Amino acid sequence: MNDKSPGICKVCVKNISFLSFRVTGREEWKVVAEALGLTPSEIRFLDNRVLNPADATLSYVAHQRMLTVGNLYDVLAACNLPLIADDI
Repeated sequence: MNDKSPGICKVCVKNISFLSFRVTGREEWKVVAEALGLTPSEIRFLDNRVLNPADATLSYVAHQRMLTVGNLYDVLAACNLPLIADDI
């Protein structure tokens, strides 16, 4: 990726907790996790073993590849979470 969007690790670290609470409350985090490329077995693992699976998903994806704020916005919007996308 060669766009000039800041990476999620640099810009949104303070917002990751807020964002993760917004999508963890219900099942939205699973849709977001799938859209971010997690496999069904990874999603099941996080669902059963992690207190805040949305936070774990975002942290994992951010450290595995370059995830920009723009990419994250697009994923949230595509998952029908435009209001949450607007908060990042």
